[in-house]
Amino acid sequence: MALLAACSSEPPPGADAAPDHLVVIVVDTLRADGGGAEMPAVEALARDGVAFEAAFAHAPITLPSHTAIFSSRHPFLTGVTNNAQPVPHQVPVLAEWLAQNGYRTAAAVSLASLWPIGAGRGVDRGFDAWDPGPHLLTPGDERNADLDARLDALAAGEGPFFLFAHYADPHEPYNPHDADGAARPLRVTLDGQPVAEASLTAMRTVEAELPAEPGEHVLELAAGEDFRLRHLRLEDSRGELALVLEEGALGEAAPRVRARFTVAPGDGPVQLTAWVHDVPPQEAIPARYAAEVAFADAAVGRLLDGLRERGLYETSTIVFTSDHGEALGEHGCFGHIVNLYDEMLHVPLVIKPARGHPATRRLRARADDLVGHVDLAPTILDLLGLPRFDGVAGTSLLARADHPLLAETRRPEAPRDLLALRDLRYKLVYDVDLDSFELYDLSTDPEELVNVYEQRIHERSSWPARLRELAATPPGVAAPGISPDTEIRARLRALGYTGQ
Repeated sequence: MALLAACSSEPPPGADAAPDHLVVIVVDTLRADGGGAEMPAVEALARDGVAFEAAFAHAPITLPSHTAIFSSRHPFLTGVTNNAQPVPHQVPVLAEWLAQNGYRTAAAVSLASLWPIGAGRGVDRGFDAWDPGPHLLTPGDERNADLDARLDALAAGEGPFFLFAHYADPHEPYNPHDADGAARPLRVTLDGQPVAEASLTAMRTVEAELPAEPGEHVLELAAGEDFRLRHLRLEDSRGELALVLEEGALGEAAPRVRARFTVAPGDGPVQLTAWVHDVPPQEAIPARYAAEVAFADAAVGRLLDGLRERGLYETSTIVFTSDHGEALGEHGCFGHIVNLYDEMLHVPLVIKPARGHPATRRLRARADDLVGHVDLAPTILDLLGLPRFDGVAGTSLLARADHPLLAETRRPEAPRDLLALRDLRYKLVYDVDLDSFELYDLSTDPEELVNVYEQRIHERSSWPARLRELAATPPGVAAPGISPDTEIRARLRALGYTGQ
């Protein structure tokens, strides 16, 4: 099915050059405009490399998008169209390919939607070390503490390395970053007695050992305002304890959550883990998002400084991007997944080759090109002087051929199946259930408010049939008979993916 162009087969430039290191940095849920935040670290990286202003994701959701980045295949080709799906072993991925070509590989990620369904069954395949982080959403400063040690190990080793650094601060829930503001306490009690206290001035994980004797107990979390409890877990020496929620519910806004549980004789102390945050009004979300972006940029800056301090910055090809954007009220929406408007798909992209790389000028000549995530792996391999793996759907920015970009969002995490094709002038969105189309002239309507399908579709007359053909084709090579278990579904729901 020739829906999209394949990559050029010309040999990569600089194939005989000494191998450079590779650092790929992804800030999750970062829209191209940063939500209005200043991003000095990324801007400095762009001055050393090339910023691509027209870069887009192929899916507004974490795992399908990362799979596209690392496999150079669209979600419909890999079959990875939602979170918590395995990446089929017959789909080559970048880390595995680089490991086969002599690279040491390491990753530190910050979001549970990148935790694989099983070891080696996600985008972790091919990494010598894959650090999932201690929390469902690990803040950037905590990730950098771990990355410092990782950089030391990579700097001390022999040969080239590939480091994947993932930050998730802009992902909802949006941390207010006002720890110096007025105290907003959250109190945790067991059978009416206080056992822990936290503050809603910052999103946090509450951990405490509960003095629970054998028998039935009541756990209560309460504040003077509505808050959301995203995750609640009690464990004793035998494992997780069953909870019965008597008041409140996970993910719902409420001033109090009460749960009942039972401890059996001889089961030892009970460990509490709870993920809580406040509930901002919608009008506060854009400012909070911008604060999260600034926080993530600072974390990226510290990582880049760490590369410089160890003499690794100049000898590394560095790629900075995001997996998808975030709606901040546009089209009546906050978040991602649910549609294919540009606030969810337009992402930043900076590529900085190693110092003195002969292809840098060629990259700059492509800075205004339309770029999709599937184009990144072939571009990276060309810059590293390595052959490409089989089946890539993207085109290297060093051997460019213009083609429209595909985007998709699919059930069950999306409320409906949507597909889109775009070039620099037009975007066509197809609602599969309704068999209806929206066409936007992006040159005059960048906010995608006026559907000109009836008036202008003759200018892209082949696109409707191509999207209908794709919609009628079952997604790629997804492994059959595998679905996320209860624990995986629970952590995805904690991150706001209610379709799971």
